[in-house]
Parts: sequence; structure tokens; C-alpha cells
Amino acid sequence: MFTEFLKKGCSLCERLIKTADGSESILSLTHCSIFRGPFTQKWPGSVMAVFKRHILEQSDVRPSDAGGLFAELLDVEKAVRKTVKPARMNFVKFGNVTEHLHWHFIPRYLHENFQDKSPWELLNHDVKDLYQRRSESMPLPWEINQDRIFTELAQQARVQIQRRVPGFFSAALFLRPIDISLCTKFNSLPLQEIIQLARTSPAQWECLLMKRNYLDRAWDMIGGGADAKETPVAVLRREIHEEVGWSVSETKEVTRQWENGVLKGFLYVVKSTEPTWFHDKPARVLASEVDTVAFFPLLTLLDSADFSDPVQKRIAAFLAGEPDFSL
Repeated sequence: MFTEFLKKGCSLCERLIKTADGSESILSLTHCSIFRGPFTQKWPGSVMAVFKRHILEQSDVRPSDAGGLFAELLDVEKAVRKTVKPARMNFVKFGNVTEHLHWHFIPRYLHENFQDKSPWELLNHDVKDLYQRRSESMPLPWEINQDRIFTELAQQARVQIQRRVPGFFSAALFLRPIDISLCTKFNSLPLQEIIQLARTSPAQWECLLMKRNYLDRAWDMIGGGADAKETPVAVLRREIHEEVGWSVSETKEVTRQWENGVLKGFLYVVKSTEPTWFHDKPARVLASEVDTVAFFPLLTLLDSADFSDPVQKRIAAFLAGEPDFSL
């Protein structure tokens, strides 16, 4: 609900509670609710995002909420920009008067007379002093249907949320025995047995990494971030196909990566339908972001400074049988 988090005794909530008909409510999101802002009459499309917990400062937001909250604020700004097409956006958080965390989104327009001043400097100006008509395509604030703007703005915000790219990745752990003579036999084993063998005797196993064509030229696992509405396994299959051109025959989730209480990624042990995937030089497509691929012993990965903390901690968590680990 728009107002279920509002409570008496909070000056901001008290003001919003008075609008019992919900006329100021625009949209309810997971972390904040969106209301018509106090600057609407002077800057059409102005909105206020109110955090759904009663805290004072942004730095009091729980780490597990921070990523989702910031994404919502970006979605709201995008919705305002798409709806009213301002010249610039003012996005502010002061909190000098009320004890409830909130933000103002104030679109600024080309036909304003005082573009160099902040909204707070213009509080005592009449709206008709703030604008001059420069073209028929720029209506003046008092000529605009505000209800229509906020209906469209809510629709745009929903579109932005639906298009939002999920904040997680999927990574592939391709395992093979260090003893190449065992590879053909091992490839016929079920994944669960391969996982158990690797955990029991890690010195006898290695995994495939790719060197990315990025500035740091880092070794990383094949995989990447999710697109909108993708499941973790769908991400895994797409990234493997894009980066090396392989299809996947089997997958088994072995651990999840967390950062500051936020789920960031999934690690899967994987087998491919590509017949040469466990060879030293497997057949693969040449993707622009992948320089080369190579197998490395699991224990070498754990001990060498040539590999990043995320890669090492994924391997360590896998070998330890930890279903979750944190960076």
C-alpha cells in the first residue's frame, strides 16, 4: 500500500496522512513510496520519494536494502525524464526539517527565467514570474494537466522497473582431472560424482578460466550478469554460448556469492555438449571480450596472487561445500 508505513508523530507522515483520499500518492515500490512533490505547481512532474522505514539518513539504510533502493530512485528519475522531458533534473535530500528519509525529484525547464537558481531560492517567487513562453511546444505550468502527468509518470516507472537488469551474475565452473588420460572416462560421470571427487582430492583437479579482453586482462570464470527477467540458469546458458559458443548439457549449483548481505551471483559446475570442451585447446567461438581460455589446477588458483579474490573465494567455497559465501 502507498501509506501503510506512515505513522503519527512523524511530521512528514502527518502531512501525507491528511490526504486521506490518496490524491498525493502516485506509486508504491518495494523500498519507497512516490508522492506528488511540494514543488509540483512550479515545476510540473516534481515528485517526492519517501523511504518506507523511519530513519534519518541515507547511511542508515541497511546494506541489504541499499541496492534495491538506489535502483528504485534511478527508475523514478528515468520516469520523470521520459514523462516531462526536462532540460535538467534536480535530485536532492536535505532532511533539515523532517525526521523521515526522503528525496525530491524536480525537473527544470528550458523556458525558466532563473535556470541558475535552486528551487529553494525561488520559493517566494510566483510561478508566473518563473517562466516565459518561448514556443507553443513549451506550455506554462498553469496550463498543464497535472493528473495526466502523474498517471503517465507511474506507468513509465513501472516500465523502468520491468526493464531493470537484475543485479546478479551466473558463473560456470568447468572441472576436469589433471591426469588427461582420465578425461574421456570422467566426462561420462554424473555431475554429482565429479563434484564429490573434486572436493575429496582437489590436488587432482583443475578448472577452466578465460582471460577477458578488458583493461586488467584478468582471469575469470565464464559467465556474466543477468538481463531483465532472466533466471540464474538462463543467464549461465546464454553467457556460455556468447563467450565460447557452447551449449550446456548439465548444471549443478554449488555456491552463492553475497556482498554486504546482498545476493550477487551463482556458481554452477557445468558440462557442455561440445565434444572438445575439456581439451587443452577446446573448439570455441571467438568472442570479442574473451582473449583466451585455459585450465588451472584448483590448488594453484587458491594460492596464486595472479587470480582475483572472487575467483579464489568461489573455488574455496566450492571445495568446502559451502552453499553460500561472502566477499
